[in-house]
Amino acid sequence: MTKVNFHILLIMFSLSFYVNANDKIIWFAPTNTDLLNKMSNIRSWKDSSKEISQFKFYHGLIRNVPVPILIDKVRTLNALDIGVSLEMPILISPDSGGKYIEGFHNRTYIEFLMKKMKDADIKLSSVVFDEPIYYGFYKKEQSVTLSDINKLVENSKYNIGIIRKYYPNVRFHLIEPIQLYRGDDFLKAFSLYYASIVNQTGIHFDSVQDDIFWDRFNKDKLFNVANYLAIKKINLGLVINASNGADNDQEWVRSSNENLGKLISDGIFKLNNVYPIFQSWNSHPNNVLPETDPLTQTHSILLFNNAMNSEN
Repeated sequence: MTKVNFHILLIMFSLSFYVNANDKIIWFAPTNTDLLNKMSNIRSWKDSSKEISQFKFYHGLIRNVPVPILIDKVRTLNALDIGVSLEMPILISPDSGGKYIEGFHNRTYIEFLMKKMKDADIKLSSVVFDEPIYYGFYKKEQSVTLSDINKLVENSKYNIGIIRKYYPNVRFHLIEPIQLYRGDDFLKAFSLYYASIVNQTGIHFDSVQDDIFWDRFNKDKLFNVANYLAIKKINLGLVINASNGADNDQEWVRSSNENLGKLISDGIFKLNNVYPIFQSWNSHPNNVLPETDPLTQTHSILLFNNAMNSEN
C-alpha cells in the first residue's frame, strides 16, 4: 500500500464521524482553474462538483484573465450551481514606493475588479478580505489596540462601499493566518475589528477563514476560535493545503491529506460551524482533474464527502 493510499484510508475512517454530512459546505480554490474553461470538463469532476458550495478565485486571476475566458469559467460554475467567491485586498495602499504589500492595493483597484466582473456578468456571492488585520498592523506591531483597529476599518470603508455599489447583496468573509498570532491575540483583535466594522459599515461576516501555517499549528487555538465564533453565529473555514516543502503534485497531495487527517483526528470538524476549504496558491497540484486520480484535489474532495456520508 502506498503512502498516499494509507492516508486516504485514514481520512475515510476519521471522516465517518463528521456531523454535517448532509450539508453542501465545501469551498474549492485550486491554483489551476483551467478545469472551468470547457463545459466538457464537467464529466471529469461530476461527483465532487456536486459537493462544492463556493469556488474561490484570487483577485490576481480576475485582474489578469481576459473577460471572454472569465465568462467561460463562470458559465461552468453556473451550470454546476457553485457560487463565485473572490479573495482580495480590502485596504488602500500607503505610500510604499511601488512595493506590493499583502492585503493592500491602490485606490482604484477594487472598482476595476468589480467592474470587470460585472462586464463578465459574474454573480458574485461572497467576498473574502485578504488578511487585513495581520498585514494591516499586527505583523509589524505584534500587539492589539483599539486605535489601530479603528484606523484599519476607516481605511477599508471606501472599498467596502465600492463592493456594495456593484454587488449590494454580496456576503462578506475574512481570512487571516490565525496560527501567526501570539496567544489569544487573534481573538482580541477580531473582537475589536468585528465590533468596529459593524459599527462603521454595517456589514457582518458569514465566516472567518484560517490560512493555516502548519509548522505553527495549534489545536487548542483553533477550538477556542471556533467556539468564540459560534457564539456570534460566524462559521470557521479551515484551509486544507500542503505544508511547506512539497515539490511535486504527489508530495503536495500526500502532505495535504496528512494535514486534513490531523484536523479530523483532532475532532474540529465535529463542530457545526466549521467547514473545509480545499485550496492552494502555489504551483501544486497542477493536475486538478480527473477526480478518479488520487493525486488531484478533486479526488480529495470526493474522498472527503464519500467518507462523510458513509455513516448515513
